Amino acid sequence: MLQNGKTLSMHSNSVYKGDCSHNGTLLKLHENAYTIGYSALLSPDGSSAGKVKFGDGVWYDANQKNNKVYVGAPTVADAVPVFAGIMVREPGIASGYPVLNDEVADFQKDMLAKEGYIVYKEAYVGSTYTEKKNLFNNASVTLGTNMYVRELDGTVYFASAKVDNDDALVGKVVEFNPDDESVTVYINPAFVA
Repeated sequence: MLQNGKTLSMHSNSVYKGDCSHNGTLLKLHENAYTIGYSALLSPDGSSAGKVKFGDGVWYDANQKNNKVYVGAPTVADAVPVFAGIMVREPGIASGYPVLNDEVADFQKDMLAKEGYIVYKEAYVGSTYTEKKNLFNNASVTLGTNMYVRELDGTVYFASAKVDNDDALVGKVVEFNPDDESVTVYINPAFVA
């Protein structure tokens, strides 16, 4: 049985609608967004199913033309890792699985954002991956701060420079939202990766 340690009560903020820390909401401003699907969600070695949080990134193997995505850069034989997109929040998944409503499992199908404006509330900042921090209240995150995706596991982090040369620069902070203490990031990996 899947558990997250939270009380399943109609009075809980976590039930069905998710916590305020959940990321990956795609702003469809007059459909100024480009999303596509994928055929399989796999671990980096391709031997097992993958699982990714909303708002994190996934990778393609450029040698394959099968739309399979990997949670982290693919390590299969002769793989050429290429950033695929950001796994954006899917209301059907978020509302249908109250225990795991902030991630996508291999049996679910979500959408990858290739371009668009995505809302983030918490993420890693800089090179420390011990605790996600609120981006709105973090002094290191300002307009124009870069958003990177780790090649290792697809995790998103915000910093002025890459922590690892193989990480992908995919977007920049373009707006601060005081109403819900979030930031809006414009992603376009075709030009910045």
